[in-house]
Amino acid sequence: MSEYDAIVIGAGPAGCFTAKEIAEKGFKVLLIDIKKEIGKPVQCAEAITEFALENVGLKPQKKWVVKEIKGIKILLPKNKCFYSTVKCLSINRYLFDNYLADTAVSAGAELKLKTCMKTIKSENNKYTIDTNNNSYSSKIVVGADGYLSKTARILGLLKQREYINAYQYKFNKKDIDFHTDDWLCMTMDEVFHGGYGWVFPRGDEYNVGVGSRDAKLDLLNNYCKSLGFDIKKKKCLNAGKIPYFFDIKKRIIPGAIIVGDAAAMTNPVTGGGIHSAMYSGKTAGQLTVESLEKNNMEIMLKYDEIMKKSMFLHPIHRKVSDYFQRWTNKDWDFFADAAGGLDMKDLTYFKSFKTGLKNPRYMLRAGELLAIRKDMQINQKYGF
Repeated sequence: MSEYDAIVIGAGPAGCFTAKEIAEKGFKVLLIDIKKEIGKPVQCAEAITEFALENVGLKPQKKWVVKEIKGIKILLPKNKCFYSTVKCLSINRYLFDNYLADTAVSAGAELKLKTCMKTIKSENNKYTIDTNNNSYSSKIVVGADGYLSKTARILGLLKQREYINAYQYKFNKKDIDFHTDDWLCMTMDEVFHGGYGWVFPRGDEYNVGVGSRDAKLDLLNNYCKSLGFDIKKKKCLNAGKIPYFFDIKKRIIPGAIIVGDAAAMTNPVTGGGIHSAMYSGKTAGQLTVESLEKNNMEIMLKYDEIMKKSMFLHPIHRKVSDYFQRWTNKDWDFFADAAGGLDMKDLTYFKSFKTGLKNPRYMLRAGELLAIRKDMQINQKYGF
């Protein structure tokens, strides 16, 4: 049986970051993934902020940056909108994921594809990982196996989980007529039941999608029709699930840790998870290195507290998500009156109060607007 210092299950952004951090310090790392090819199928709207890359020590690469974006524009009923100016990038997620995997391998990690973890057993301070190909042992195991994380279930770290359903078409730019190609546009409407629709420009193409807890393909088709897009001209369909609410006991036990979507790091408002995946993977990798160097697995236990205190898991995200779950278009109209045409940083309590005066029923809800403003400010850096 081959032995390693750490085995990372899942070679997405979280797993690759974890593996890279550990391997570049000279430790023996095995990185496994069930897929035949890294990055396929693509289940992502393929956008990230420049800050996200800076925060984990990456620089944009021409090979996977498709287009530079001005920011995020929120489209509301009655043709109103507000926006958030934050430098974003449309990326080729397939090439991005392969870049991260190559980085991990270059650091010394051993990558095995078409390798499915079947069981994890713990004995004598070591873990044995049985796969469809072979069995391996290690001092540390990292679960980076996405929203369905078998690792989290086997280790007893997860109690319950709920998902957002997401569907997305790709269109060639020439086949649709849309009013902007330099903003990430998100449509808020009661039909999305707390989720949203999106149109993300990508140079010569657009990603057009919908996400909500009860979304079906019809929701995407109707969204496209509302925008005047002919769905017969779509290039392809992508579909997947996004973690919404996970009841996690903990994200770490001595010698075992979960990261990224497996650890419910995804933002429940934006659905964004690339930044949090990389950050959690990087943090897990650094703590794993320290634990191995000092031969003290208790050091890893700091991980859970670090994640809970991070902006990715700020309690306001769930609070605002709960607002949106129950909002109707009357609420969005109220929000449009307060925020329409503004950069979110310019929405003040006074502006919210003035809007409330026009409709006393909303007077006590100025606090909701400011909570949303705060969440948007956090999400400018940590939401994608």
